[in-house]
Amino acid sequence: MTALRLFLFTLFLLPWGFTLGQGLLTMESESLFSLRNNFDQELESPFYEFFGANYKSNDQTLNLNTNFGFFIDPVGTADHDFDLYQFNFQYDVVKDRITVSGGRTSDPVKTIGWATLDMASVDMHFLEQRLTLGGFAGKERILDIGNFKNQADLVGGHVSYRTQDMFPLHLSSKFQHKEYNIQDKQDENLASIGANKTIATAWSPELLLASRYNLSTSETQKIEAGVDLYPTINFINRWRVMTYKTTAQDGIEDPIFSIISRGRLNEIMGQVEYNWTPHFISSVTLAYDDYLLQESIRAEGYRSELSFNYRPELYKINNKYYYFKSYGGYVFGGVLSLTRQIFDSNEIFISEDITYYEKITSAQSTAYNTELMFGHFWKNFKMQFGGEFNSNNSLTYDLRMMAKLSYLGQMERN
Repeated sequence: MTALRLFLFTLFLLPWGFTLGQGLLTMESESLFSLRNNFDQELESPFYEFFGANYKSNDQTLNLNTNFGFFIDPVGTADHDFDLYQFNFQYDVVKDRITVSGGRTSDPVKTIGWATLDMASVDMHFLEQRLTLGGFAGKERILDIGNFKNQADLVGGHVSYRTQDMFPLHLSSKFQHKEYNIQDKQDENLASIGANKTIATAWSPELLLASRYNLSTSETQKIEAGVDLYPTINFINRWRVMTYKTTAQDGIEDPIFSIISRGRLNEIMGQVEYNWTPHFISSVTLAYDDYLLQESIRAEGYRSELSFNYRPELYKINNKYYYFKSYGGYVFGGVLSLTRQIFDSNEIFISEDITYYEKITSAQSTAYNTELMFGHFWKNFKMQFGGEFNSNNSLTYDLRMMAKLSYLGQMERN
């Protein structure tokens, strides 16, 4: 079976050698093996193998991307085994005027499992590319017991416009009709609007607005408004006001990652960032949340964060401390990561993330993540290998070993 997978991936790459001209070629191979116990305290040992290649022409008119991967668990259930094939492209049919794109992309974290999107689109550019009109159509598939099945059909369009000022106004809008092929799943008409503008006054305020609506249910899914202020060239002050209509499938990316809300969630956030030197940056973030705890009952959450980034020539240090409190308890944690170049052809990456938390049940626990990676450079190749260990109260342990080989080179055609 492995030989068949490698053969199929080779078929993806064969046409490239006959069709491509001068451009930048990137190829990657990544292997990851994990030992962990699941929520039922059963042993799992998932193994992931990825192969990928990307080509960009020197004139930026053609972009091709191929990915192939397979996922197996020799110890756990075979229901989780699956293969993933992807090929997508972007091509300027008429340079700076008409762009077509299509193919398959995937999102491993969009829902509880994997999801892929088969899409075709056409974009037309006018007014020296300041106005773009586009349309798209495709299918969304989700992983179900080792196979991807069609979940929904998509069709829609988008438009964006940029004024010709020195500080231009950017406007964008998108409409999407999503027709589900699953019973008891209501079709959706989604619309989004965005805008941002820098004002040529003191502190150079940059205003932004992003919103998303479900027209089928007359619901506002997201509104985010904010302003970035620049009192000096080294000082940035950011403010955000946000409201979200979250669901169980939205993941943990919005907004305070500690809060699980099945309803409306509102957040106010302020951040101060200062560039002390070209290599040293620090920031302080404060946020307040109001969210739906259960029907007709709302609760509050708070977050504070202090971070430092130090990046001289040969190494990078990122350090962050955070504290947040909500109905579920409180959390205090810190992250420290170091990337250090050793001689001219080697680097080492170390990361430590420790979190201490107390839940509403007064139970106290500590979660931590440790990563150690080594990298070696040789001509156009880069090899990375190392490991990662995770532990917390729900996933007792997760030990991962990873190896990755990358190639970056310029293609020439006589």
